[in-house]
Amino acid sequence: MSNTKQTEYETLISMIETLSGAFFFIDDTDTIMYANARAQVLSGATREELCGTLLWRSAPQLVSTALYQAVLKTRQTQEPTEVEYASPVTRRWLHVQLAPTVGGIMLQFHEVRAAARHQELVPNSQPLSVAAPHSLPVGSNTSTGKQAEDDMRVLIDAIPQLVWIMRPDGGGEYCNQRWCDYTGMTFQQAQGDGWLQAIHPDDQQPTLVVWQRSVQTGLPYETEQRVRQGTTGAYRWFLVRALPYKDRQGTIVKWVGTSTDIDEQKQAEARAKASEENWHVLAETVPQLVWTTRAEDGLSDYFNRRFCDYTHATWEQLYGYGWSQFLHPDDAERTLALREQSLRTGISYAVEHRFREGQTGCYRWFLARASGLAPAPISTSRNGRRKPCAKARSAFAPSSTPILSGLLPTRGKRR
Repeated sequence: MSNTKQTEYETLISMIETLSGAFFFIDDTDTIMYANARAQVLSGATREELCGTLLWRSAPQLVSTALYQAVLKTRQTQEPTEVEYASPVTRRWLHVQLAPTVGGIMLQFHEVRAAARHQELVPNSQPLSVAAPHSLPVGSNTSTGKQAEDDMRVLIDAIPQLVWIMRPDGGGEYCNQRWCDYTGMTFQQAQGDGWLQAIHPDDQQPTLVVWQRSVQTGLPYETEQRVRQGTTGAYRWFLVRALPYKDRQGTIVKWVGTSTDIDEQKQAEARAKASEENWHVLAETVPQLVWTTRAEDGLSDYFNRRFCDYTHATWEQLYGYGWSQFLHPDDAERTLALREQSLRTGISYAVEHRFREGQTGCYRWFLARASGLAPAPISTSRNGRRKPCAKARSAFAPSSTPILSGLLPTRGKRR
């Protein structure tokens, strides 16, 4: 293979190696023909140990009935599909995207925190006819090398991401078929700065600023941007990443990048933000002391104004376990033990304890209720009727549900 062809082939290999997630290609016998670096990390095996062996034998931590059925479905329907399941070995959730190819199936694994619903890999996409790579290492035979290069290009077109290459000066040079299909633009239209026309007008300038910084410094490129869907004209959010590809002298010869659809995630974040704002309004208006506690470390990180007014303490003084200084000494050990048990087991608890008023130093009784639900305990306190200072009685009502309801006005918010 000529030096030019070898460089092009190595660039294509680099594109697959820089993709997020673990990438496998299996043939019609389920034998692994290729595995990128992330696939080796996920499976705990080297490329030599993986390639040429059955997927079901060489990567037991990835094997499940759900994956096996997804492979059968992809092979039978010749249409892209995806599946989520918990690894039987590591118990971590895996999201797998599968795409049919001529001679096999492409699989891309991502570790996720929990099961979630996902849309189609690419809206309105059609099954791709992709040839299986004959031999992925670069060879010396020109015809064999050309065939391998062609195979790699069509394989990249099957990847469920928009893949592109930029010149060292930042101008567009190559984009895969998925990019063209999604944006409705031709390869020629995307060259130079033409690709910017697919970016939302409000995102074009910020994108250019971050991109030019990477071009000038050689540092990895990462940003979020809205990209127009050519058929509908609608914009979807994408996470965009690129790494420099360098020659043996360390000179950047290309930038290899991918754009991954994160629109569902962004919409979920927007809904969560709106919900969080509603929680904050409610937490600041209910006649209870409201606070939140992080499930991962047990530190309380939010206190409403009524809580601060009652204790005459600042957020900094209350943060973490600072609030516990206001517990009556005779009640502290019992209250904290129940609280820790709830955080550890997720089981709700209720406890009565005395809580010191910051200005007078008097203790009032509170009824504390909490539910140790993910993602973190959210707490409220309801003041009861006043008795003599030492016997004052109130109610403390924590709750950890992250969803507020008008029927549950004592619930606070997590932030």
